[in-house]
Amino acid sequence: MDNFLKQVSFPKSYAILKDLHIKIYSNSYLQMDTLILTKKYIALLEIKNIRGKIAFQKNPDQLISEFDGEVTPFNAPNSK
Repeated sequence: MDNFLKQVSFPKSYAILKDLHIKIYSNSYLQMDTLILTKKYIALLEIKNIRGKIAFQKNPDQLISEFDGEVTPFNAPNSK
């Protein structure tokens, strides 16, 4: 992702913040992979390294990865 971001033509004023950890409660933190700030927008990038074909599924909410015939489900963070 870092190499891709180096190739992007951003506006004159911008900031790219990587691996942010923000305290939201006394013992709880919010982690963000990459945050891009410009005068017109804010973009939050959460980067995952998952090989193969991926599909988003509803009911239950999950991400399904298929690689070399092996199917791996990833539950949504808010699912129980």
